[in-house]
Amino acid sequence: MIQRTAISELNVLITGISGFVGSHLTEFLLKLSTPKVNLFGTYLHPDSIQPNLGPWTSKLKLFPCDITRPNEIESILQKIQPNLIFHLAGISYVPEAEQNPLLAYQVNALAINHLLEGVFKICPSTRAILISTSEVYGKVTSADVPLTELHPINPHNVYGTSKAMMEIITRYKINRDGVNALILRSFNHTGPRQSDQFVVSNFSKQIARIKLGLAEPELKVGDLDTQRDFTDVRDIVRGYWLAAHQGHSGEIYNLCSGNAYAIREITSLLIELAGIPIKVSQDPNRLRKNDLPILQGSYEKFKQDTGWEPQHNLKSTLKEMLQYWMTCEEALKAGHQT
Repeated sequence: MIQRTAISELNVLITGISGFVGSHLTEFLLKLSTPKVNLFGTYLHPDSIQPNLGPWTSKLKLFPCDITRPNEIESILQKIQPNLIFHLAGISYVPEAEQNPLLAYQVNALAINHLLEGVFKICPSTRAILISTSEVYGKVTSADVPLTELHPINPHNVYGTSKAMMEIITRYKINRDGVNALILRSFNHTGPRQSDQFVVSNFSKQIARIKLGLAEPELKVGDLDTQRDFTDVRDIVRGYWLAAHQGHSGEIYNLCSGNAYAIREITSLLIELAGIPIKVSQDPNRLRKNDLPILQGSYEKFKQDTGWEPQHNLKSTLKEMLQYWMTCEEALKAGHQT
């Protein structure tokens, strides 16, 4: 059993460590000079480890884990005795949740009961940082934004509903057991290594392939009028760390840029960065039923408690995303030619 460490040395557990955000949080934590971080992580799919965590796997202790199984969670908590948990594991793609609501509720909502029950029984002083979503706010109007944490939650899709359930279960565990937990409502975030299921990454990949001559100069899009509050993933994970050390237990914080961008604006910026003419065509298969027209948040509460503010601007993030996919597609092309 790993013994609890002193304050200068932390045992940190990241559930879902091999995902997009988990990989960036891993990179951030391993670059810290103090405190010393002993980093542990859980994963569900072994094939997700190498693509995102490749450079750092030798510095990690990884555990396979199905978070819907409480015995697996408790076994890992017993071995690690973490001081800090970042709970990132879950279903984060809205269409996937719509296709399998029961699984989304099990993974995103009920699993939090298993995790916090395990914390209460095994390591009750552990702090847990739990990630919710702006989708819990549901359908709002331009008059409602920027949204603060006081705005009522009213989810309009399965993903948002599953995260609202997670928040309620967390509140119950805090009230009943006094667990040391807080909730971050992350708005949209993007950056290198994001799955091409998500809009900014998908458009970046399409444009990279066009620029490399691997696809016709036509960008397939959905609803370009939708507005979202995008933050660079590196600002997001820095926020997670600040929340862990300066956020108040039991609180809910928005984590966002404070700006709403129409997908049309992002599309134009990416094409401008590519520097080539590209036709934009709407694909009916990319349109989402009941998509929320606008989500824009206020991070003032989080700033007041932690001093956090976003440091990356959207254009620089998009430039890096385009370069990331150019590199990926060039490597793939070279591999096919050998």
